[in-house]
Amino acid sequence: MVGDLTYDADLLAAGHVPGAGSKRRMRDAVVAVNALGQRWPDLTVLAAHDPTATDGLATALAADLVQP
Repeated sequence: MVGDLTYDADLLAAGHVPGAGSKRRMRDAVVAVNALGQRWPDLTVLAAHDPTATDGLATALAADLVQP
């Protein structure tokens, strides 16, 4: 869950830096989260203010349940 870093996981993946806060710190955080996603491709990033985040969580949980 990335909280206020983004409201849309696709924007985060594209490297979009939000408009509020320190641009340098936000850019560093976006880079760090995206690096985690590259290191762990099955990582599901959930944006707290995205109304579809519950769908992403359900999908991630279901995928986790079927893995050996």
